[in-house]
Amino acid sequence: RCHYDTRVISLAQAYAWSATEADITDTIQHEIAHALVGQVHGHDAVWQAQVLGCSGRRCHDVQLAFLEKWRLWSK
Repeated sequence: RCHYDTRVISLAQAYAWSATEADITDTIQHEIAHALVGQVHGHDAVWQAQVLGCSGRRCHDVQLAFLEKWRLWSK
C-alpha cells in the first residue's frame, strides 16, 4: 500500500511472509508507480505509463500463510 500522506510504502505481514521475492518486488514497483503519479490517478493511463517493469496487476494470487492472531497485531 502507498501511504501518500506519510510517503511510506507498506506490505501486509501475511503477504510479505507468504509471497515470493518476485511477487514482493512486483508489488513494491506497483506501489512506487502510485507514489510517483499521485493518488488522483489510481490505475489510469498515467499510472500505467509509470509502471516501471512490474506486471501492473491490481490483485495478487498469493496463498497467504496462516498466522496466529497475536502476530497480526504485533509491532
